[in-house]
Amino acid sequence: MQHRASRRLAVTIVAAAVALSACSSDGSNSSAETTGAALPLPELVTATKPPVPPPEVAQWRAPALSGPQPAWKAPFDDVPLAAGDTLVGVVFPVDTQSDLSIVGVDLSGATRWRVWTNPSCVGYGVTRVNDRPAAVVLASNADNRGDKVATETTANAYDAQDGHRVWGPVRVPGPLQGPGLIFGKVTASVVGGETGPRVMLNTDTGEPVEPPTRDAVPLYEHDGLGLFGKDGTLTAVDTSTGEVLWTSTELHLPPQWPSRARSVELLSSTQASKAGVVALRWSGSDGDGAASAPRTALHDLRTGNLLVALGNETDVRTVVADQGKAAIVAGLNGFTETRAYDLDSGQLDWTINGGGAGLVDITVADGGVGFGTRAGQSVAVQLATGRILEQGDWPAPVAANKGTLLTALPRDPAAEPNDRLAGAGPGFVAYRTR
Repeated sequence: MQHRASRRLAVTIVAAAVALSACSSDGSNSSAETTGAALPLPELVTATKPPVPPPEVAQWRAPALSGPQPAWKAPFDDVPLAAGDTLVGVVFPVDTQSDLSIVGVDLSGATRWRVWTNPSCVGYGVTRVNDRPAAVVLASNADNRGDKVATETTANAYDAQDGHRVWGPVRVPGPLQGPGLIFGKVTASVVGGETGPRVMLNTDTGEPVEPPTRDAVPLYEHDGLGLFGKDGTLTAVDTSTGEVLWTSTELHLPPQWPSRARSVELLSSTQASKAGVVALRWSGSDGDGAASAPRTALHDLRTGNLLVALGNETDVRTVVADQGKAAIVAGLNGFTETRAYDLDSGQLDWTINGGGAGLVDITVADGGVGFGTRAGQSVAVQLATGRILEQGDWPAPVAANKGTLLTALPRDPAAEPNDRLAGAGPGFVAYRTR
């Protein structure tokens, strides 16, 4: 089964669209600000719970390169996010508990902390606060039982290892929109949503980041690096200091690229940019004033340097691996090719041409191996060489962290959906790599 690059939002964000309007503040509180005890604040519990043993299943189908049996059952109801040595994920409400929770689970399967919050605030994210992994959790004063829409929404950051609150509550205009620490309000409509006020937060303090120019819109944030856009120009800033790191008008492009009236935007494909690598779409005219073909390239978010030129590509998925030194890009050349690039040199390391066998769509990378899908089967690829290590009908990992692979539990065909939890996932189990 192929997954097109725009289908899943990566980011360091998990959100339920049905809850966004309930967690959005009304127009009277659309600006972000830090503040006092009257603002909504999640409830933190730091008592450790031991790992949950995996359930009894007649025959486990382990992912490639892992042990034959799962090590523990994960408590999450959706795919978690990695934050240091912790997996952070959401647990939906149940009949005996009306709030949802965001939980931090270490790689042994022990739950280290849990943050209870309003069930309308499903969105959460992970970041780094003063160079330590952290989880960002929303809270609001919405009341779904009384159809009360939120008038106050806050963001709060918690240390990923032990759960202590490191900043917040910080007033924000709406849910976590991303990528990164970007919050905003979306007004639902028949044809989609209208974007309202948006704000980017300083990852170290939670303070709102001042746009580099008036009316510049926050587009992308990752671990304290922010990207703003206005009128076809992009500006990157250090969110802790407000320092402008680069603007798109100053970047050097290859000679054959648009040289006049250049305009650039963040590629709209939601999986094209990843971590500190952003996919930008350039357009404009050549020296004679003739329109140039648009070009897409991967750029370093901190420096703006062009890392890899991708040509006229519009729908790709990027996975950053090898501690930020390599990028694996799927969906190239008419959605038939997957390529790996060395980000230090820009050199092409390898290409897998799908041809009749199907696109290799890598979604998770860990320990030098990329996991994904190809023509309806799961696949494991050696990232250094592009060699297919295994392909088959085993469950592809949906998350990975330092040798721990999470896969979905087999769905019980006899299980009936819960009206309150319609759409909830089947649960997850963890394997250790061999």
